Amino acid sequence: MKLPEPDLINKYPTPGHYTTKQMLAWGKANAEAEREACARLVVGLFDPEDVVAEAIAEAILARGNT
Repeated sequence: MKLPEPDLINKYPTPGHYTTKQMLAWGKANAEAEREACARLVVGLFDPEDVVAEAIAEAILARGNT
């Protein structure tokens, strides 16, 4: 997973300081990666053609759209 690149708050920031926008983007990127990993796990535990597993995976991925 590629996390968002940090933007500097000011010309001479203290290392490790990030903007609110950056932290929100980082959090969203992590949540999306976690949903994708969970969906792959569900499909991997069952037969890939299993309609129920596919529905569960779709429901997990859809949580990012609410």
